[in-house]
Amino acid sequence: MIGDLLPNPWKKKPKQQTGALTSRTAGGPSRRRSNGRRKPADVPAAPQPSARPEALPETFWDVDLEQVLNAPQGYAYEISLDVFFNARHAVISDGTRGVVHAHSYRLAATFRAQILSKEEAFAVGYQQLRERIKQVASAYNNRFLNDLPPFRRIQPTTEALSAVIYQQIQRLIDGLPVDLVRVTVYESPTEAVAFQRVQEAEPQVSVQAMDVQASLTERVSFQRNT
Repeated sequence: MIGDLLPNPWKKKPKQQTGALTSRTAGGPSRRRSNGRRKPADVPAAPQPSARPEALPETFWDVDLEQVLNAPQGYAYEISLDVFFNARHAVISDGTRGVVHAHSYRLAATFRAQILSKEEAFAVGYQQLRERIKQVASAYNNRFLNDLPPFRRIQPTTEALSAVIYQQIQRLIDGLPVDLVRVTVYESPTEAVAFQRVQEAEPQVSVQAMDVQASLTERVSFQRNT
């Protein structure tokens, strides 16, 4: 029929290939990854420092091991260990007894030593000290402090607690080659009280020697332990 011979203006014409296959049909690199995301741009490598670090001095490793094993006068090693315990107490303030409340106490004990074992290079094993501190903490754990013997005569404030624990730890470390320097009791992460041994008072000197002593103290004070 005549209608079959005339071209159909609504019929889509087939696409003509130009003879060059696209990169996808030719198996070339795709412009997109398989997950549909565009390839990230290449990240430039970090610049390498041009200047070399300064060489260590020749005497860097020349240390006096005798002063390591035996701390010189005015120096010492400090060893610190922490344990935790929970306890409750009630404190009278301004004549009014407060409510019973609990704390998660942190007990920190600091010890001092001047001589290290030549074979092991430490003053005392951590475990020996930790066992004694845990022994003290276990006596307070989950207890009402007001009922304990020391606090039947004195209030169980954090100040009193730190001083009482200091005496108890001091007795337990008798015979060990360390001295107890400080006991710090934290009743919260931001509140603590420390009971510690302070430096002994300097002996009095004559007026003529005061200037010399002052100059020497100023020169070596940054090296001395308090």
